[in-house]
Amino acid sequence: MNSHTMTQRLFTVERPFMVNHWKQTPERVEPVLAVLLAAAARYGIEPALAVAMIAQESGFDRLARSGKGALGPAQLMPGTASGYGCTDRTDPVQAFDAWGRYMASSVKRWPGRPDLWLAAYNAGPGAVSRAGNAVPPYRETQAYVPKVLDRAAKLRTLSAPPLLALLIGGAVLLYSWKA
Repeated sequence: MNSHTMTQRLFTVERPFMVNHWKQTPERVEPVLAVLLAAAARYGIEPALAVAMIAQESGFDRLARSGKGALGPAQLMPGTASGYGCTDRTDPVQAFDAWGRYMASSVKRWPGRPDLWLAAYNAGPGAVSRAGNAVPPYRETQAYVPKVLDRAAKLRTLSAPPLLALLIGGAVLLYSWKA
């Protein structure tokens, strides 16, 4: 049984978390988000951080493609996907399972350091190690880490656990989760 379920669609939440992506609608995001939240629970990743990451990575677009070769909702590079057994990077189930295992390895390696988990996801764990277990001095990573941490912090304040409030395509969606 999935521990993450959409509870209801509401239009009265004062300040929901924004998913700003012109192509996204609730119908496109809901299935991807449900898979993400299930993977986050399975691998012990806080839902707010997971949602903030994927909002930044792909805007929940399962077909998102970066100029550097990352693909899918988790924006996996081919080598990373292959290393975690993901054969279809556009499949949210496979992509978020690989994402969750990658993130869990970062959590284990750098306990209590979400800045380093994010830096490792963005620049690679080797880059974090070479930077002396710090956020590497890459412009993209230096911008990515605080942006995702800020989004996660806002999501925590705008949602009262165990509810997660998202604004997608003009609709406010509330999700509940069990840790």
